[in-house]
Amino acid sequence: DVDPKIRELCIKITSEISMIAPNDFDANILKHVFKNLNDETTKIKKLALNQIKELIAIDDISPFKTFFKTIVKNLSVLCNDSDNGVVVSSLNLLTKLSKKNLLDDFDCTQ
Repeated sequence: DVDPKIRELCIKITSEISMIAPNDFDANILKHVFKNLNDETTKIKKLALNQIKELIAIDDISPFKTFFKTIVKNLSVLCNDSDNGVVVSSLNLLTKLSKKNLLDDFDCTQ
């Protein structure tokens, strides 16, 4: 949508529901969070990164493994963002994904 407030609400609601009922969600539903990593608005990118951080923090991340593997390239691109907060958040998420063994050798060479 063209309204950042609507995108913000969609990100929050999608990630909150996915944490409540993770087995009912898959990468297709979380694509809205993924899509917003490329948003032109820094606030939306940061919100998407924060929601991903919350997903990584839950105990059983197995329902989201496909989603996490999908976002690795986008996170690495965001490490070159003009906003330092976006860069730091992206690096932190990549580190967390690595600690949870969600980065393949190929991903680490990018």
